[in-house]
Amino acid sequence: MSRSFRSNTFYKVAPLSSREDFGRHFCPQENRRCLAGLSFEETIEFEALEALPPLDDNGNVGWTFEGEPTTPREKRWLELYRKHELALRPKRR
Repeated sequence: MSRSFRSNTFYKVAPLSSREDFGRHFCPQENRRCLAGLSFEETIEFEALEALPPLDDNGNVGWTFEGEPTTPREKRWLELYRKHELALRPKRR
């Protein structure tokens, strides 16, 4: 199963303005850009995991047909993705 990420954090953030930076914010405390909801270190980890194919070490798909990850790497990707996705949801009043 293929997956793609193409689609307010712990830190105080200022949204960036360009379209390619959607969901990405500037973290003043670290003076770096990061994905909403993720620290700079988590952003680096997420982007590294995102760049890898969703396969295990034997070349098997790292997900079940029900959509659950089966490898630690894919589980971590999903954890970070959900954290980022939650930060992008509109806040309820």
